[in-house]
Amino acid sequence: MKPIGYFRRFRSSIREIKESITHRSNTQRWRPDLPRARQRQWWYRLGRLMVLILGISWCGPPAQAFKLLLRNNCIPVTSAGLKENKTVF
Repeated sequence: MKPIGYFRRFRSSIREIKESITHRSNTQRWRPDLPRARQRQWWYRLGRLMVLILGISWCGPPAQAFKLLLRNNCIPVTSAGLKENKTVF
């Protein structure tokens, strides 16, 4: 069982993922305290879901898209299909 604040099948907390996305969006750099490959994976998966769910014309910042997808009960950084992509807290 995972503690509250974690997505299913993720080892990093939601807060940590969100901070990484925000940091990358603001500075164009990866956070030095987290593995770069993991952060890159979150970044590309978020971009994929932004296009799929929010549409290609989405022009807001990635951090805002992260919040919006969370509000819609989606895991914003998953590779799961849309049908399996539901948050359960």
